[in-house]
Amino acid sequence: MHRDARRCTCAQCAVAPRLQAGTERAPNPLAVTANLDSRIQRKMESTAQQALTQRSDAARSNVVSIGIVPAEKATWPRPVPATSTKEMQRRLGAAIRLRRRVIDITLTDLASACGVTFQQVQKYESGACSISAAQLWNIACALDIPIAQLYDCAAAAEVA
Repeated sequence: MHRDARRCTCAQCAVAPRLQAGTERAPNPLAVTANLDSRIQRKMESTAQQALTQRSDAARSNVVSIGIVPAEKATWPRPVPATSTKEMQRRLGAAIRLRRRVIDITLTDLASACGVTFQQVQKYESGACSISAAQLWNIACALDIPIAQLYDCAAAAEVA
């Protein structure tokens, strides 16, 4: 029993005064725990139901609280078409190849600096494989160039 059982609302304190008066038997601790668990479960279910109701009400109204009516379909983020993804891979690879040739590094040297095979670097340069962020970081460090500059070069109209 807690220090101030008159104010406490837990199941243990609610039963203790009745036990002292002799009007009730001591409850099974497992039953008290199960009772608390079921109350917690019901509370969680009702909270989840309220959240779903609020979300569905907001979706039906189609009006944001500041008075803006959203478009029917989200315009952002748009999925990138596969053709433009491949094109970006090709351009990024061409920018890597251009920088590698400018600073006169061989495929083998770049591959060993990045921890991959020269065939993998060749695939990156041709655009056959996409480059992960970590691998792009390794390549940019090996080429001594900021990643943003590689993207600037890839965004140019034609890369050699």
